Amino acid sequence: MMQNQLKVRLENLITRKDGLLMGRNDLCFCGSGKKQKKCHPNINEDSVAAKTIKLYTQLSKELEENVYGKKNIKCEKGCNECCKDYFAISEVEFVIIMDYLYNNCGIEKTNIIIKKAIALSEKFEKNNPEYYKQLEENIAGKNINYMVRINLENMPEQQEECVFLDEDGGCGIYNVRPIICRTHGICYYSDDAEHKICDKIPSYMNNKDNMLDIDEYKIEIASVGNYRKNGKGVALFRRKYPIFYFMKIYFENGRTVTDYFKHPVIYNILHGNEEMLYDCICNFNGINRLTK
Repeated sequence: MMQNQLKVRLENLITRKDGLLMGRNDLCFCGSGKKQKKCHPNINEDSVAAKTIKLYTQLSKELEENVYGKKNIKCEKGCNECCKDYFAISEVEFVIIMDYLYNNCGIEKTNIIIKKAIALSEKFEKNNPEYYKQLEENIAGKNINYMVRINLENMPEQQEECVFLDEDGGCGIYNVRPIICRTHGICYYSDDAEHKICDKIPSYMNNKDNMLDIDEYKIEIASVGNYRKNGKGVALFRRKYPIFYFMKIYFENGRTVTDYFKHPVIYNILHGNEEMLYDCICNFNGINRLTK
C-alpha cells in the first residue's frame, strides 16, 4: 500500500529547471493559467518541446496585442486559403501535434487522421515523384546547405488540403498549429523579398503595414528543430517534412501511437533537455558529435 502511494506521488511530480520538484497541480509552463496536469501533462518544462510551446505563446501574445482587431488583416477567422499549400514543419512541432492528439482526440480519432495522412502521402508521391524521392533520402549528419537545397529543389507549390482541416474549414489543431501556420500572411521579416502570399494577398510588400514585424524572433524561429550541445558548437540540423510524411514515417508499418511516444528521440523531445536530445539523436543515427 505504502509503495503504491509513493509511486503515485512520484508520478505526480516533474522536475523544475532549478532542480526542485514541481507538482502537477502547479500552473503550466506555457502560460495558459491552467494546471500542469490539465494542460501539458506529458511535457517536461525544460524540454525542447516546452521551449517551442513557449515560443508559440509569445507569438500569439504579440499577434493579440498588435494585429488582431487593430489592423486590416486578410487572414480572417475561417480563412483556409493557404491550407492546400505545400509546407514542411520541424520534428519537434510534429511531436507537439501528436501529444495534443493523444491527450485531446483519443486513439480512434488519431488513427483515422493517421490513415488519412498516409493516403495523402501516397497521392503526393504519385503526383510529385521526383520530389518524393528527395523526401526519402536519408540526410542525417549533412550540413544545412545540403538540407536547404534538397528541400527546395523540385518543391511543389501545393499538396492536397491539410489533414487537420475540418468540415467547416477550421483547423483541428489550432492551439498547437506550427509556426508557419501562425505567421504566414500576418507576420514578416524586414529583409524578406517580394512574393505572392495567396490570392487574397498578391503582394507581400504592399501588405506589410497590416502584418507583424517578427525580426526579434527570427533566430529563435530558425533554430526550432535544430539542436546544440550545451548551447554551443555546431548545430545538429534535423530535416523538416510535411505533416503527412511524418505520419507515414512513423506509422506506415503498423506502429501504434503508444509505441510512437516510446521512440527514444520522441521521448527526449518531450522529456529531455537539449543536451540529452542531442546525444540521443547522435547515438540513434550513428553520428559523431559535432564540436566545431
